[in-house]
Amino acid sequence: MTEIKGVTLGQWLLSRTTFPPEFLHYSELIFGPAHLRGGRSLKELSELMESFNKPVLDLSDSAQLIADLKKALTELRSIPPPPSGEVSSLHGSSFVHIRCGDRCTVQPLQNIRAFHDMLLANVSCVSRIPRLLQLASPVYAKPHKLCFSHCGLNKTNILVTEDGRLAAIIDWEAAGWFPEYWEYTSKVMQNVDSEILATFWDAVGVFENGCYVKELELEREHW
Repeated sequence: MTEIKGVTLGQWLLSRTTFPPEFLHYSELIFGPAHLRGGRSLKELSELMESFNKPVLDLSDSAQLIADLKKALTELRSIPPPPSGEVSSLHGSSFVHIRCGDRCTVQPLQNIRAFHDMLLANVSCVSRIPRLLQLASPVYAKPHKLCFSHCGLNKTNILVTEDGRLAAIIDWEAAGWFPEYWEYTSKVMQNVDSEILATFWDAVGVFENGCYVKELELEREHW
């Protein structure tokens, strides 16, 4: 087995991020022992952090990584889907469905419509259903394509070489054939707390920035 050497995307970006001193100080308070917060709540500290200057990401030496990742994901999304049109794993078998930290194994679904029906059927809070249906109606009416998707593009599953090339994308457990927007919404929700990662993915731009705004709004309501 070939050994893959590299740092995670999270490590690569962290070393290229400049944090204001007060940002780091209050981050330590939020994630540190409660007795150091001086009686202030996590909400108060978080609101204070919102008022500070944001961390600044320098991507001046990351052009090749961005190009590599865009090429790799574009090629994945260009793989012809199976004639069956099923939502499934790579080889047409059951797929791993992950939501809010929970995971389950789902048998192949006949088409994207059946996948959408499954998402709505699994809503546990009945009071949210009217709002979900309102958001889902225009989104599910779109003629989405079936695309091969990794479904786990977080900061630890992308490895980068020392000289800034894409080394590997790892952990393909949840990969399979899904609606074209699913890779994008999955990526956003897995990196929801990181503006730095959002800035990086905007630079990669493989998901046609802005095309899946309604899909993301719906997914956020699901989560």
